[in-house]
Formats: sequence, structure tokens, C-alpha cells
Amino acid sequence: MTLLKTLLKPLFEVSPKDIPAFDEDNPTTRRLKQVVYTVTDCCHLTFVNSRFDVLVPRLDAYEEELRGFAYEGAGTGLAALDSFLPWKKRTRDFINGPGSHYTYAVLLGAGMGLARIRRNPEPFIAALDNVFSWSVMDGYGFHEGFFAYRHTVEQQVVPHYLSSY
Repeated sequence: MTLLKTLLKPLFEVSPKDIPAFDEDNPTTRRLKQVVYTVTDCCHLTFVNSRFDVLVPRLDAYEEELRGFAYEGAGTGLAALDSFLPWKKRTRDFINGPGSHYTYAVLLGAGMGLARIRRNPEPFIAALDNVFSWSVMDGYGFHEGFFAYRHTVEQQVVPHYLSSY
């Protein structure tokens, strides 16, 4: 793992206290946690080795019901790597290649990754040239509403670098 990937991994850790409090005995809560941890684990897999020939078999090993979330996690990691090493265009290459069947999930994850590291998603979206690139903003908004509910939803704070469209 490169130095950058080693530095990024802690930024993408998710602990139980990061997940909004729900009734622990509720099956919906258990399922939500399973999804969150799948996305997180696959983001970390991407940091360990982002080569598609290594990454894709690991993502495809997830049961079908969780596979889209696995690809979402890969999108999270790829977008983070692209933000710091933009000349590689991993996310774009992934959705135009082996991740094409999961384009929406990958781009949703990319938005979550950009939100996690506080990057402006608009230049990232412009560089994608993909009909589904709007889903990057969807992922960005989901991340902020889920992990920063009070700040984003209750206080309605909008990051200064986002345009008002």
C-alpha cells in the first residue's frame, strides 16, 4: 500500500458511533449497518489495491444482494485516490470498463468519497462526461445527510464551494 493510501484509510473509518442511533434490535438497523460496513470495507479494499484485475474479483465475491454496495465502496475509494492523484482517472476508467454494470453505484460512492474528504464535486463531475454523473451529487448529499445530519439537515449548512446551480 502506498503512503497516500495509508494516509487515506483512517479518513474512511466508520465506527458504530458514526452511524445514526437506531434501535439495535431492529432488523432494518442491522441491515443498514451491514450495508455501511460493506461500503467501508470495499473502500479499504480499493486502498489496498486499486488495480482493476485484483479489485473486481474481490467485489464480485460479495453476495449478489450486497454487490452493488461493494461497487459503491470501490467508487468511494477510487474518487478519493483520483482527488489526490488526478492524472490517473481511475473512476472514469472503472465505469467505462469493469465497473460499467454498476455505474450508478460507483458514482454514488464517488460522491460519498468526495464528501468525506471535503472536496468540491463539481470539477470531478465535469471531468466524467457521463450521463449518470449527477449521481455523484446524490452520493455527496447522502453522505452529508447521513453522517452530518445536524449540520446538514437541521442547520442546513451548505459547503461554501458548492454552486447553487
